[in-house]
Amino acid sequence: MTHGHGPGRWWPVLVAYLVVATVTPARAAEPVRVPAQVETGLALGAVDRAAAATWEGALFAGTENLFVNVTIPVVFTADGVLPRTWDDARDFAHALRVLSYRGESDDLKISLFLGEETRLGDDGVARNLLPQLLLEHPVSLASLQLWRAPVNLRLRLFDVTEPRLGNVSVSVDWPRGWRFGGAWWGVRRLPVVVADDLGDVRVDEERGLIEPARTRWFSAQQLSVEHERGGLAAGLRLVNLAPTDPAATGALLSFGTARPWHGLTFRIEGGAGGKTWTPWPLGPFFLVRELAADLRALQGGPTLARKLDERTGPGWGAQTQVAWESDKLAVRLGAFATPLERTVDAAADAFLGRRFILAAHGAFDQQGRAWTCSLEARLAFGRHWYAWSRAQSLYVLDAQAPRFARVDLLMLGVGIRTRLE
Repeated sequence: MTHGHGPGRWWPVLVAYLVVATVTPARAAEPVRVPAQVETGLALGAVDRAAAATWEGALFAGTENLFVNVTIPVVFTADGVLPRTWDDARDFAHALRVLSYRGESDDLKISLFLGEETRLGDDGVARNLLPQLLLEHPVSLASLQLWRAPVNLRLRLFDVTEPRLGNVSVSVDWPRGWRFGGAWWGVRRLPVVVADDLGDVRVDEERGLIEPARTRWFSAQQLSVEHERGGLAAGLRLVNLAPTDPAATGALLSFGTARPWHGLTFRIEGGAGGKTWTPWPLGPFFLVRELAADLRALQGGPTLARKLDERTGPGWGAQTQVAWESDKLAVRLGAFATPLERTVDAAADAFLGRRFILAAHGAFDQQGRAWTCSLEARLAFGRHWYAWSRAQSLYVLDAQAPRFARVDLLMLGVGIRTRLE
């Protein structure tokens, strides 16, 4: 079930406020306490302009290094439980919203994350990929990060319940002021042709997916170097989208802040390459576009693979991103343009003590006229009661059309929470 919880990083910070604050250091001879909290909430509102109600129960538990969030949400409409929300094993697996662990020894740091994520990727291959675009089915991310100075290794698997996209990256901070890196991305079944030879589109209504007539393996490689001086950083990326195709290679130059300046960071990046190359091919709307946002228009196969193969001009791209962050508020705004996509995206998170929490993100694709947004807010009343609201515009498969349609959800309700000792 993925009627959503806004940006994935919202949960870790929420638990930090609700759970970790209660942790007291345990003596060596005492068992480790795991503070926990349960909550339940009910909200009324609308799903796609039809009256609906949402009930959800959640468990939060954590220590200074480990925390878990299990959430069971159910959406009711006039026809009963929202269709296809609890009829797939992935829906039940997604009840484990967040599992994260951070460990540290004298020379090694480990970070493990499993659950929702706001965006995936921030390099020349993927930029702000939004896993939570689909309303009815969950998407979970697994991330493992290892630090041992001066090396940083990260492995990510997109949608652990049905793996289809993965990433491995490594960076070395040496000598001082320099960072060298490499990365690899792989997509298991990149659609090449959506319709079959007769022009019919195969729709798997049970799983809520389009069945492409033909797919291929997609991999992308990247080498990068970055130099920091005086609080600013300049970098160079070499990105290849097909190992056997020289025309699928390009270069990107970047310039921006190496670290926050009074909470402010910025980055500007641009470059060019061969005729079958484009930067950030895995953009915010990659998932919906590759599963055919409008199947009637996409019959014939103008997918990412087909678009890259049919390019005749040189590849190019430019992006900018600005962010400001304090201990209570974080705001990010970015935009990028390539021959295949022109997109603006934004996010905001506010944590005003334990009383008020806000998390929101959104994106707009000018070429495809597609957009998505997600907002969640909480306001606490005393120790146990809270009001909460959720507003989303995500995508769902309309198998009868057949096409992907945007579905709006708006909820407002109350909840109660109890701390378990």
